[in-house]
Amino acid sequence: MPLRQPVRFGGVFKQHEERRVALERRIDALQIEVQSATEQLESVSRERDFLRRENMDQKRALEAAMKEVERRSDEARATKADVSSLMKLLEDANVRNAKAEKTSSMLMAVLARTQEQSPPHSTIPIELLTMAASPHDVALGLPALETPSAFAHKHIFITGATGFLGKAIVEKLLRSCPDVDKIYVLIRSKKELSAAARLEKEIMDSPIFDRIRHDRGPKACDSLLRSKLVAVDGDVTLPALGLDNDNQEYLRRTVQVTIHSAAMVQFNQPIDAIMEMNCKGAINVVDFVNSCRRIECHLHVSTAYVNSHLREPIVKEELYPLPFDVEEAIVAVDEAARTSPQALAKVEKKLMAGFPNTYTLTKAMAEHLIVKRMGNSLPLVIYRPTIIGAAYKEPMPGWVDQVAGAGAIYLAIGMGVLTIIPGDTRNVADIVPVDLAVNTVLLAVQATIAQRDIASPTPFVLHCGTSDPRRHPVLWRVSSREVHRYFRERPTARKIFNPSFRLVRRTPQFKVEWFFRYTLPTRLYATAARISRNEARIDKAQKLKKLTKKAKLLADLFQPFTKNEWIFQANSTEILQPFTTSEWWLDVQDMEWVQYTRNYCAGLKKYVLKEDVPDVEIQWKTPQHCQT
Repeated sequence: MPLRQPVRFGGVFKQHEERRVALERRIDALQIEVQSATEQLESVSRERDFLRRENMDQKRALEAAMKEVERRSDEARATKADVSSLMKLLEDANVRNAKAEKTSSMLMAVLARTQEQSPPHSTIPIELLTMAASPHDVALGLPALETPSAFAHKHIFITGATGFLGKAIVEKLLRSCPDVDKIYVLIRSKKELSAAARLEKEIMDSPIFDRIRHDRGPKACDSLLRSKLVAVDGDVTLPALGLDNDNQEYLRRTVQVTIHSAAMVQFNQPIDAIMEMNCKGAINVVDFVNSCRRIECHLHVSTAYVNSHLREPIVKEELYPLPFDVEEAIVAVDEAARTSPQALAKVEKKLMAGFPNTYTLTKAMAEHLIVKRMGNSLPLVIYRPTIIGAAYKEPMPGWVDQVAGAGAIYLAIGMGVLTIIPGDTRNVADIVPVDLAVNTVLLAVQATIAQRDIASPTPFVLHCGTSDPRRHPVLWRVSSREVHRYFRERPTARKIFNPSFRLVRRTPQFKVEWFFRYTLPTRLYATAARISRNEARIDKAQKLKKLTKKAKLLADLFQPFTKNEWIFQANSTEILQPFTTSEWWLDVQDMEWVQYTRNYCAGLKKYVLKEDVPDVEIQWKTPQHCQT
């Protein structure tokens, strides 16, 4: 019998193995495609939901507009009768003008005779000359024409001007509204520095005025600042703002616009301390505003995250109710603070109930307090910005002078201290450039002065952010990638480790990675240092432990804003559009987020770390190779 050929199992197995590997690669590729498609679907779904809700809002707005049209039609019919009365008044005014001209001729004749008969050194009262020369100055009871700028010849009172946003507001007013009369800056004096000295050091000497110095010259800039800015020694946490009697009376007589920007912005402050500043301070400012006799607008700077406890995907520009009585909450906090730290912690935990931190909680409480306190007596604007970042283009691209919010995270990444935080790269990074924030503040004041009914009977609430699909949003994926890329390419001289950064979506995965990246190495190094009994190593181990603790605190404080996503409607921006110009812009549709983020990082190096940064690093436009 012929022998059978042996079966070559090796070749078969090899073929099967190659097919298996190929299939696995194909499966991996398909999984990536599925994930990408899922992300796109989620994005489309979010936008669809937003548009659906937006359509419902527009429908309600249309119904409200129809009612408003009917109301205004009734007013128009009533106005028609008023016009007839006004025409009669104008006819009477013309008659009075004719009489005034006749009187003027008579007066001029009398003056001529008087000059002929009077001694050489006699004088004519200036009032009589003015009356004779200007017969058209007869009062008709009609309003005077408004100047182009709502801030021309105005007296403006600002709190928090030493802060990031407040300082930028002052700069914009002085640069774009040099005809403003005075800007009164409330500053708390310190033991070593008076209010005037702090104004000089913290505001007038700031690089934020470099553009004015460049445009006008150093001497002219200095003259402008000294003629317009007035330091007022006071404290928002004190009754009557801690002002002396003379300052109180003077400001009450002169101030026309008030902007309350002062706040304690640290996320992790104890509830009693931050409530003192953010809640009681807001009440004290409103009490002062109510006592002013010429107030045309009061703007309160809040935050868009006052409603973050609701977990609603779309947040409207309105005052949402809180799950507790605000005044009772303040009393409870005060009583607990006097009792014990444990009692205070218990009250704080109860009030937090979904709020990411005590800052957003107290700012939400402040809104309700000031609305109740002001009532309908004065035009009130509640301004809610999101995460305020470096300047887009004014006064200089990349200008920033504080380490807070996104800036704190960016700087920690650049120094190699922070390498991971919890978050979803698909979420919107709702960062608003400080110059856009400033323009929105001042345009809101202009609109309120021009149309006082927009802040009555309820306050004029407006968001300022970039999460609304109409506002050119950017994802955390883009921001985090560009921060990492910038500091890898242009490292800071003060870096501790090489920059590396990633957002981790799943909490369990983040905890595991954090343990192996931070906790375990820190403990091992501390143990080795202790065994070696080397003082230098022990000291370094202590510093490493503190650094790890700070990094964890940063990650914990910022994760609510990277793990969650809110869309803040910006409908009120439409009310401001008629007041926009090339100088007073609100449009950011052409802003390149890649270059903006790189400018932000360069600004942190230049203005915060005080490092030399070539101007070429800070650009207006995105290079062609930068893609979002």
